[in-house]
Amino acid sequence: MYFVKVKRECIVDKEVQVSRFVGDNCTKELKSIIKKIIWYGTIKPGISKVDASISDTQRYEEIQLLEVEIQDRQQLFDVGKVIFSSVKYPCIVEFSMDDVISIGCCTFSPGKKDYSENVNKSMVFSHFLHRDLISPQAKKMVDQINDALSEERVSIGDIYSKVKGRILDYKLGGMSRDHVDRLIVDMLGKTPSGRKAEIRKYCIPYEYHQPIVGSGKYGNKRKFSNYTLVHDFEEVWYCFMKDLQVRSMIEKRGYRDMEHLVFAIDSKGW
Repeated sequence: MYFVKVKRECIVDKEVQVSRFVGDNCTKELKSIIKKIIWYGTIKPGISKVDASISDTQRYEEIQLLEVEIQDRQQLFDVGKVIFSSVKYPCIVEFSMDDVISIGCCTFSPGKKDYSENVNKSMVFSHFLHRDLISPQAKKMVDQINDALSEERVSIGDIYSKVKGRILDYKLGGMSRDHVDRLIVDMLGKTPSGRKAEIRKYCIPYEYHQPIVGSGKYGNKRKFSNYTLVHDFEEVWYCFMKDLQVRSMIEKRGYRDMEHLVFAIDSKGW
């Protein structure tokens, strides 16, 4: 059911009331976007064979695992801010949007004083993962996250650090539609716009805003540049592999994953 898994003894599987969970951190409009919150796992001493990590500046006493089901993937970042601002301990969240998942966490260390914007600046989300097919890179990320969560005789801080690292290695990001179309043309030759759209049909672009950090106190004033529409790398791979003609060409050329495919084609000098 979940990409991120926990041992049997760590399973909670409890639905949490949205309004009570997010409280005043969430507007009425955004609450309506959040369809469901499931607290499905916990990792902490006494349940798992792990140790807490506590110092003068950081407190890693437990890791909670949540599934947050939302109606609109364009609201992923806004919902993420609410969830990570509401949870005062390390957590790993599967943001579920129809048949697509993005695994998220927050790189801001718990226990440090938060100057209001630190949590929001340090969210990290994985590429969009489809349940029925993921790339070799995505599988590697998921496997490494699950390996970290199953470790014993280690600290909570070390586990969470490994999880953050794996998500950062495969974090949300991609390319423009024109770039996707250039890749298609390189593999299939001259291709009508309708055919390109058919190949891209599973790929829903999302709005990406490049943050510009101002010079306010603690650097917590922000403004945004104009957004661009981004087609996520993992989802582009999904579209390519679901199309028989494109998939055949990928296999013929021996592209291992999306990174290899993009580098091989772009290095030709488009």
